[in-house]
Amino acid sequence: MSKVQDLVDKFSKVKKIKGAYSARCNNHRDSTNSLTIKQVDDKILLHCFASCSTEEIIRNAGLSMSDLFLDGEDTEEIKLKMTAVKEAPIKKYKSMDEIFSSFPTLSDYYEYNWENEEPTILQIKYLSPDDKKLFATFHKQEDYWVIGKPEVGLTPLYNIEGIKNSKSVLILEGEKLVDIVTGRFGIPATTSMGGAANAHKTDWTPLIGKPSVVIIRDNDAPGLTYQNDVIDILKNLGVAVRTVDISKLELEEGDDLEQFI
Repeated sequence: MSKVQDLVDKFSKVKKIKGAYSARCNNHRDSTNSLTIKQVDDKILLHCFASCSTEEIIRNAGLSMSDLFLDGEDTEEIKLKMTAVKEAPIKKYKSMDEIFSSFPTLSDYYEYNWENEEPTILQIKYLSPDDKKLFATFHKQEDYWVIGKPEVGLTPLYNIEGIKNSKSVLILEGEKLVDIVTGRFGIPATTSMGGAANAHKTDWTPLIGKPSVVIIRDNDAPGLTYQNDVIDILKNLGVAVRTVDISKLELEEGDDLEQFI
């Protein structure tokens, strides 16, 4: 039996889909197959659309991160490979799969695309050789993926396909929170790229004509700034936005909706 099949067998309700498997996530109460299991070169990638971390999923399955590598690399070998990536990064990647295989400690990824188009921007989350959480952004440039954000133009909203046919949309801060809300509760939600200070760098026009748009900010000063910036942008587009009084959620300073749910 293959190592991929050994790992797949740790999960329930497994279905084979194009080039991968789907299954119930073992880290949250999952009523649909929100976990994708995919082999890319010598690595197995896990992605939960409710934004559970790979580390948590692997731990709950009684496995370790080294079990995601088909050649049995141990932790030190993985760290050495990550050091090589850091010191000599590839300037161009032929595909997202090539990006994934170049970051052995990849824990999550977020795809951005324009409506009805293939992904054009990719954000990944991974661990550095000294176990720090890091992020990297890539964008499509002709036939290749290159590191960094597009130098010109606005970026698309996150989860644009998930909100395009919905009359109601929830605006949140961060892709992880959007994945949690959409994956666990089926609520159409979106966010913008680049954090609380960069709402103006996003194309918000897909929200024009939506009768119900609600924003729930993080409980901190940047969150308030983000909320006000988004309201101003959407007001200029003729979109009315409602807000949620987060004081009623009893969040700690710096918390977001994830702590409430």
